[in-house]
Amino acid sequence: MPNENVDDGKLSEGEWKERFNQGGWTSVLPDELLKDPSIGKFSKGGVDQVVKSYLELQKGYGDKVPKPKATYKKDEWDNWNKSYNEGYPESPDNYDLTVPDMPEEHPFDLENDEKMYRELAYKYGLTTSQAQGLWKEVKGRQLEAYKTQLTSLENMKKTDKEKLSKEWGSATDEKLKLARSVLTKFGTENVLNMAKDTHVGADVWIMLANIGEEFKEGTLEVESSSTSVRTPTDTKMKIAELTASKAYMDQKHSMHGETVRQVTDLFRELNKHQETARG
Repeated sequence: MPNENVDDGKLSEGEWKERFNQGGWTSVLPDELLKDPSIGKFSKGGVDQVVKSYLELQKGYGDKVPKPKATYKKDEWDNWNKSYNEGYPESPDNYDLTVPDMPEEHPFDLENDEKMYRELAYKYGLTTSQAQGLWKEVKGRQLEAYKTQLTSLENMKKTDKEKLSKEWGSATDEKLKLARSVLTKFGTENVLNMAKDTHVGADVWIMLANIGEEFKEGTLEVESSSTSVRTPTDTKMKIAELTASKAYMDQKHSMHGETVRQVTDLFRELNKHQETARG
């Protein structure tokens, strides 16, 4: 504390202390500090105000959460979340996720969905309440979309049923039975599964029933070229069949010449298949 004024009699010690505690101490600060507006709040008090303000500042700074950096790596984010992100669980398994009520039959793989979601929520630092809220929102929307799809499918089936009844009348059941027989006999496994699991459409059932009627009446006509349509496998099987026949093996056989001609034509056909495959 300066006491030169006390010594030369200008101010007594008591007067100096009084002035000092009323902000007089600021007069000894450098000009660059006195220019700062924040110094004004100490102009009517003693140094105890400065000390008190400093302590409060330190206390507040001690509780201040450091701002995470965009360059943080995974382990740095994990440490920051565990230290400062209130509600962040110790591990992905600690998220409390509740699955919305689902119908008995649904297309969702809930076990794997939940496992993946937990890992992503933990990776991106979601708190337990945030993770639960987002999970319910996502699953809720998926469920609503699925219900909308089911409703749409039921409406299409209803429309098809009405169209088939209008087309076939009292013969609807028999026509559908015939159409399913054609589908079972000629459909591949993928087609059969598609007909079982998805909407086929009234026009398809009508087409299949018409094909069945043609087969029943023996009037089915297939437009074809002058040469039979065979796959490469069919051609190879026919060659093997003819070359193993007695007519091909026995030169004296009455059909030997015709059989040799057929085999020659089949080899030409097989060669065309191979050229087509080569592009």
